[in-house]
Parts: sequence; C-alpha cells; structure tokens
Amino acid sequence: MTTSITGAVTVKEAQYFVGTLRVRQREEAASRATSSLQSIQILDDSDPQALATVLDSYDTFLFDCDGVLWRGSALLPGSTRTLALLRAQGKRLFFVTNNSSKSRAEYVAKFTKLNIPVDISEIVPSSWAAAEYVRIQYPEVKKAFVIGSQGLVDELNLVGVTSLCGADQSYATRCFATESDFLSAEIDKDVTAVLCGWDLTFNFAKLSLASLYLQRKPTAAFIATNKDAFDKLADRNIPGNGCAVAALEQSVGREAVNVGKPSRWLINYLLRTYNLNPRRTLVIGDRLDTDIQLGIAGGCDTVLVGTGCTTTEDALLEQEARKVGMPTYVLSHVGAFSLSAIPSKN
Repeated sequence: MTTSITGAVTVKEAQYFVGTLRVRQREEAASRATSSLQSIQILDDSDPQALATVLDSYDTFLFDCDGVLWRGSALLPGSTRTLALLRAQGKRLFFVTNNSSKSRAEYVAKFTKLNIPVDISEIVPSSWAAAEYVRIQYPEVKKAFVIGSQGLVDELNLVGVTSLCGADQSYATRCFATESDFLSAEIDKDVTAVLCGWDLTFNFAKLSLASLYLQRKPTAAFIATNKDAFDKLADRNIPGNGCAVAALEQSVGREAVNVGKPSRWLINYLLRTYNLNPRRTLVIGDRLDTDIQLGIAGGCDTVLVGTGCTTTEDALLEQEARKVGMPTYVLSHVGAFSLSAIPSKN
C-alpha cells in the first residue's frame, strides 16, 4: 500500500534523484567497466527523442499511483499530460496500487476528482486483487475475518464474501486487557479465511482474533493485500501493512499469501486476463521493492521515478547490496514523458 504523502516535490528535486545516480554511474564505470549500474538507462528530461523512443517501444503501461501520478491529493507535475499523451497514442493504461483502503469504485471517484479519465477496468487496487484471489483460489469461502478498511470489505462483498470485523468500529475499540478476554473470545464457525489489509485502527484485539481464527482453522485461507514495510509521509516513514501482517504471521507460524505488488500471482493474472505481452509492457513506479520487482516478476521492463518512496541513497544501497533487481530505466518524474511530444531542436 502507498498512503497519502504530504508536501510538494518539485521537478528540480526529482531531477536531483536522477543526477546523483548519473554521477555515481560515471564513477562506477570508470573503476569497474562491468558495473551492473551500466545496465540501467537514465533517461534525460531534455531529450524528447529518447523519451519518445521509450514510449514507442511499449503498448501497455502499468502505473503506480501515489508517488508517481500524485502525492496525497496533489497531482505531480506533468502526470496528466503524460497520461493524455499515451491515450492519444492508443496505449493501454492500468493503475496498480497496493492501497487496499479504497475499492475500485472509490478510485474512480478520486481519478474523476483529479480530472483524470479512467475506466473502472483499468484500476487494480490490492483490495480488488485480494477479492479476485479469493474468488479464483478459494471459491468455497463465503465469510472472512478481515483486518482492513471499507474498500476491502466492499470488494469482497462483490464476489460474495461477507466480512467480519473490517470497518466495524466496535472492533476498533475492543480491548483484550486480560488473558481471560482472549480465552472467552468466541469465533464464527463460518469464517474460512483471514485477510490482512491497511487498517489505521489495527490493535491487539484484532491481532488476537485473527490469530485465533488461524489457530482454530489451519486450512483457512491467509491473505495479505500487501507486505509494504513502510510508506512515506513527508519526511517520515509510517509503518506499512507489512508490519501488521508480520505480527500475525509470527503469532501462528504461518506465512500469508501476498496478492499485492510484487506478487508473481498478480502480474501473471494481469498479463493473462488482459492478454498483455510482457515484452511490450512497461511498469512505472517509485518503489524498488514493490513496483520494480512486480515488473521483473512478469518479465516486463520498468521505470523508477524519483518522486516517491525510493530515494537516491536507497537505490544506490540496494544496487550495491544486490538485494533486489534494478529498473530498466530511471526517470526524474513521470511528467517528463509528456516532453516527448515536443519536437527536438536538433
């Protein structure tokens, strides 16, 4: 999930992200000709022809949202122009976000408010991904214990799954102050799945009840909408949904299935369902650990932009440690692609 991000990012700040990588790339090239940094193509905002060549190489574009198209409720520079350009060129667009707090219908409302044309079929939040996973992999599930927001509950309802807990505020204020509170807790025998999504009211009572359902029903589906460790809020990192998932996993000694980015299931589902050619599909995001790894998992090329979670230092450290795969391209901000429509002076 990527939560709202406050504070504006200027194009100059985004370009600094790229500039620092370019300097390090030159340094590495001088000392180590085989440096894997050379496999990353750093796109130049001032080269419309190069940007146009990249766009011409792909038919489908998968965009992350927060940190790429907008931050919180503010659009990032040039993002709508890039989207309009791609639509004018007949490209297919999808918007893939780990934010499970909203349903697809709620995202349509947000896109509309930001004056971005969109069809509900183009929106892929992890709330919908989780519901689709349950529908396909666990068609027998009719009731689930849900840690999460209304958006996740709504998507589950659409596939015939009733939610227990979810946005029910009585669970947000419930308290397990003693061991007897836990021992006296009753569980619903009809619950056959536990889902963990973004929940700002996550508490010990919800953790305990979700754990109890998994203990009592070892065969119950155990699904995470995402495992993001943190999200950016201005200059701070707020704990992400992965923290709640990890606590629940530890309590039962079992790993949840992650259906959000960078899930191989998710990218394969999108490629198969929408008949996408991975070689002609470009994934654009601001996180190495989710967006870029999603593209790599599906055999797609990727673009890392410098307007969100991954800082210059993060990219360099990850590259040096070889912890994750690197992007195909690095670009200061997604709005730079709109410059490809400007004729070159050469």
